[in-house]
Amino acid sequence: MQRNCSSSFVFCLLSKSNIFASYIHKSDCHLNQIVSPTRDGSASKILNQFFNYISLLPHPTGVIYLNVRSENDRAKKFYERNGMKLIDKTSWSDGKIKGDVYQIIVKKNGSQNLESFFPSFDASKYVL
Repeated sequence: MQRNCSSSFVFCLLSKSNIFASYIHKSDCHLNQIVSPTRDGSASKILNQFFNYISLLPHPTGVIYLNVRSENDRAKKFYERNGMKLIDKTSWSDGKIKGDVYQIIVKKNGSQNLESFFPSFDASKYVL
């Protein structure tokens, strides 16, 4: 599996995956993890900012996948509340751990650009 990962976000663009081998494309996105220590709505805000960010990138298709353990009802409800749809089942550890595959397709947003996504970011402040 080949990855192009960003340290700024918790996601990777995958070129191949044994889990999604039948329908994933090189420029689809697989969200590996989203975590929030609080239950104040901040995770939904970050997730939707991530969806918006993907819609601005020139190469991704806008298709975003993620896997979650089938028993994790709280996470599954969260993903569904944020527009993701259950599309498949998967498993790990030789079938011992059951999982669900969720997907959302975000529309490409040609009216904005990446600079509008990070309007106040000045990289020169962080260069030594």
